Amino acid sequence: MQYSVRFIAFLALLGCAVQSQPQGGAKDETPPVILERSPELGALNFRGHQAVLVFDEYIEAPKLRGEMKSTPELEELAFEIKGKRLELNWSKSQVLEANRTYRIDLGDAVQDLNERNPHKHLQLVWSTGSYIDSLRLDGHIAGAPAGLLEKLTVALLELPFDSTFCGTFNTSPSKEGTFSFSYLPVDTFHVIAFEDVNFNGSWDATEPFGFSKNQASRSDSLPFELPFVAAPFEAPVWDSLAVDSIEAVLDTMVESEVAVVRFEVPPHSAEWVVWLAHSSGWISKETWAPSADTITLSARTLLPGKYTLHGFIDANSNGTWDASSFEENRQAEEILIPQKFEFKAHWEVNQPVALPKAEEIRAENEKD
Repeated sequence: MQYSVRFIAFLALLGCAVQSQPQGGAKDETPPVILERSPELGALNFRGHQAVLVFDEYIEAPKLRGEMKSTPELEELAFEIKGKRLELNWSKSQVLEANRTYRIDLGDAVQDLNERNPHKHLQLVWSTGSYIDSLRLDGHIAGAPAGLLEKLTVALLELPFDSTFCGTFNTSPSKEGTFSFSYLPVDTFHVIAFEDVNFNGSWDATEPFGFSKNQASRSDSLPFELPFVAAPFEAPVWDSLAVDSIEAVLDTMVESEVAVVRFEVPPHSAEWVVWLAHSSGWISKETWAPSADTITLSARTLLPGKYTLHGFIDANSNGTWDASSFEENRQAEEILIPQKFEFKAHWEVNQPVALPKAEEIRAENEKD
């Protein structure tokens, strides 16, 4: 009998062990899922003063107060989180505009409580009338470093523009640089992408930016390109002592000690201003004239070693790099991605100067 009792106890313990939760496992990277929402996305004839979202897990939103924005403005807009439930309320005395599409943008501020996975581009959209604005704008940011893209704000500025760079509608791009606005009215906007360095919600002249003017909302998702310049062009520092020293050395070197290089330049419609820099500090600055075809430049004698080619496309041929100007509706002159070469003694080579995609050049440079 005693043996049976012990055996039964052992089985009970074993059963408890079987039911225990496994340790470890993959990290939860899933954002909170919306189970219920009121009003429904795209609801019609809604004139209430409260919106509710219920998620499948507990949530928090420590930055929501700064990111939450309504269009048109909802007076006294505030929020409250109750476990898995997010409530948004606005003034009961406010009379909502008739036949108007309303939107509350919450950005990426709502996240799950444990792993802080954000629900991206969260918004509530409804209409006080029998129809809802259904047009859109899609775009792609070109020129911003990959690590910066998701930190940018993309804003739609209503026309006529009054010099206030606080967007009527805001969003953030994906890590690939794409962005999208939906539920837009029939309208034309200036679009600006910027790094909100001081977190004031609008673009300031000292912040990196890019823009595209007069973009009309549309019914399809055909994207436009928005050029962006993350930092101004900086020419390599000219070390006159190093330049003079190497020039003097080159004059004394025989053919077997130097490299003879002819650069092959692809077709280009504007002048290139370029700097060819040797690892020792020697630099040569020059201008390459436009050409409809690939051209081979005259042979030049170079010191063996590693070189980097820097430069920009001088669209207005003034010899200096010009930055973007929103006021003058001028895009920044395109900066050439730095390219690296290595030439050895007694080489005679035609060196192509390629214009591949930026990420391809970076990959090649990382091999060095």
